[in-house]
Amino acid sequence: MKNAILKVEEGSFLLEYKVGSHAPASFGGQHHQVFEDGYAINVVDGKISSIFICYRDGYEGFKACESEVWIKEQAFKFNQNTTLTNLKAAFGDPVTTWNDGVEMCAEFKIKNIQVEAIWNVDGDPTFDYLSIEVFD
Repeated sequence: MKNAILKVEEGSFLLEYKVGSHAPASFGGQHHQVFEDGYAINVVDGKISSIFICYRDGYEGFKACESEVWIKEQAFKFNQNTTLTNLKAAFGDPVTTWNDGVEMCAEFKIKNIQVEAIWNVDGDPTFDYLSIEVFD
């Protein structure tokens, strides 16, 4: 998975799976977790509707994902040190943000895709994950 590509654009692919396409039969259910590669895919009505990408090793049992993210034909490499400024360079300005002293969240919208980014800010700040949802 280290060389996988995550394209966040309409009609593109999330990791190796096309947004809105039918999930591989091997998924065998509604939620497919790949702990060793740092991601999980949610399937609704046989189509991939969302993906969780972990960037902090050990978060909820996942290893940190090492895949590149492509937005607007540009590659970005995220990790646990990714900042809001880094994500703004990739996704543009967030539509909303909040910080409760334990977690910080920024939400971005790209056409029919919503991206939620979460950091742990209690102690040393770490970028925990991206949650990407696809809307029809």
